[in-house]
Amino acid sequence: MFNTIWNFISNVIFPIAVIIIACFLIFKYAKFILNKTKVNQNVASENIKKTVKPRKAYSFLNKHMIGFLEALKKALPDGYSIYPMVGCAALFDKFVRADLNLADDICDFVVFDKNYQVRLVVDMVEISIAETKQVTGHLSDKAIKYLKEVEIPILTYKFAEHYNIDELRYAIAKTVNPLLNA
Repeated sequence: MFNTIWNFISNVIFPIAVIIIACFLIFKYAKFILNKTKVNQNVASENIKKTVKPRKAYSFLNKHMIGFLEALKKALPDGYSIYPMVGCAALFDKFVRADLNLADDICDFVVFDKNYQVRLVVDMVEISIAETKQVTGHLSDKAIKYLKEVEIPILTYKFAEHYNIDELRYAIAKTVNPLLNA
């Protein structure tokens, strides 16, 4: 009888006990590793917080562009929307965009009508550049060529401290309506 009990303990109970103890140790080891990882992550995030100083939020547009945007709002009739810093490629059909290779060209301002059709692109020119004989804006020659091909008028306007709204309206009218140029 003693033999039978001993066989039962050594063949059944002992292996089950070993399995339970092994599972317990594996579980404890896994928990230890996870806690160690969390501690390392917390230490790393604390180090980042200590070394990276928060930056001051910056304005999307500089003061000259904000001034022109306000003047442009006053110069346009109601119902028009103005979007600053628009990627030139975004103005073209999505199937054509990749072929144009205009990823680096940014339109300073794009004017849309109430149906969100592009009515005008404004390319601002630096004051120092505008005073030279060769006036060039930010848009590349290639971008200007493509915009003209799809008949999107381009107004090249120079930055200033103050803008005359009537002069700006006249410049927009001349650009949008080529008959005024004659």
